Amino acid sequence: MATSNVKLLGALPSSFTLQVQLALNINSVKYGAQVPPSSLLIPMITPSPFSGHPIFDQKFFPPLEVIGATQDEKERTVAIKQVVVILVLLEEAFVKCSEGKAFFGGDNIGYLDITFGCSLPWLRMTEKRRGVQLL
Repeated sequence: MATSNVKLLGALPSSFTLQVQLALNINSVKYGAQVPPSSLLIPMITPSPFSGHPIFDQKFFPPLEVIGATQDEKERTVAIKQVVVILVLLEEAFVKCSEGKAFFGGDNIGYLDITFGCSLPWLRMTEKRRGVQLL
């Protein structure tokens, strides 16, 4: 088997790195060890399929960051409500689109599964750090 020239640049905690890593694994693309310069390189080189998508970029990630970072309880409460609204919308979309199967696309994993799935570790970490239940 030929050695791959594909190198994955990024740090493991990054959801962008996880998205690319998962997509490479699903497509059986062999890649070199991760080099940790900056996970910001990945969206610049290979943008996420949902880059610029209002649900993730504007509605989900910013309030999730606020929950994790702010010391202001009022601001955190507003952010929690915003994240919960998006999670409810995603759950409704999943029920409708998946038709009872494992992925948003039914039997087939797709971009939304990868993008949202790779944000779950950050969601769980935020829950534990801040003592909130989002899921």
